[in-house]
Amino acid sequence: MERMVPSGAGDEVQPAPQAERPAAADGNGPTDKETLQRLFLLPVGTGLGPATPQDARPEPFVLRPADLWVSAEVGLFRWDQRHVGDDAALAADRDRSLSPGREMGGGILVGRTWRNGLRLGIGVSRHVGEHAFVHDTRKDSIAWDVLENVVVLDTLVIAQATDSVGTIYARASRTTGTTRLESWVVPVEVGWGLRKGRWSLDLLAGLAWERRRWAGGPMMVRTAEGGVSGTSYANETTLRYDVFGLRAGLMAGFWPAERLLISAGPWHDRGVVSTSDEGSLHRRTGGRLRLTYLLERPGR
Repeated sequence: MERMVPSGAGDEVQPAPQAERPAAADGNGPTDKETLQRLFLLPVGTGLGPATPQDARPEPFVLRPADLWVSAEVGLFRWDQRHVGDDAALAADRDRSLSPGREMGGGILVGRTWRNGLRLGIGVSRHVGEHAFVHDTRKDSIAWDVLENVVVLDTLVIAQATDSVGTIYARASRTTGTTRLESWVVPVEVGWGLRKGRWSLDLLAGLAWERRRWAGGPMMVRTAEGGVSGTSYANETTLRYDVFGLRAGLMAGFWPAERLLISAGPWHDRGVVSTSDEGSLHRRTGGRLRLTYLLERPGR
């Protein structure tokens, strides 16, 4: 609709001139950019970016070759030991006096797990065990009595005889108590495992060095007379020695989170070499519970 504008007195009303539209580059109308800018859909000076190429591909996803982890563990074991050394009589007497006991331990481990399931770890742990000590001592002693027999007729000694009579006295005693041992263990473990979903299974084996000492209670020692029946206490005669051993175990685990693993399973440890003439080789059978945390997200 045209708007009429008077041009002067007595003049006819003329239609107002219309504002010219800016012509597009091709002369057919405003461009898409100008139309969007007028509708306030794009700020002035913003252009439409080029479309994403159809052949664009994401960058390749590369997994790390291995993951670092740290574990905390606790364990409960049945602990037995066989004493060794050049003094066979003392070792045998110690074996008879100490019965199998219980041991508890705990420690930490750090290690690395590879994509093929291989894992390697090293750690340190402390163990405390107790044995029931029972030792029976029997001592035999002989008392000699001299008997003199004399036959006298008036003042004449007709016969005289002297006899020695020995009487054997047996004395038995029993010593009881609880012997406590402490040890520091440095294990090196290697293993291989499988994982399916949130469940995993690992077979582990390794070597362990132990620094052990008697921490309290009675133990067998050789007496000053050369016997083996004497007893002493660890706070008076402290015995320290090193043991190198082997260990093996099977751990079943569950992953409640991406980085967290809870695992448990049976273990068996056995001492192989003792560095002391009065040391012992242990046999440790029980179970371990571990909590493992991955230091980095898998595949990141």
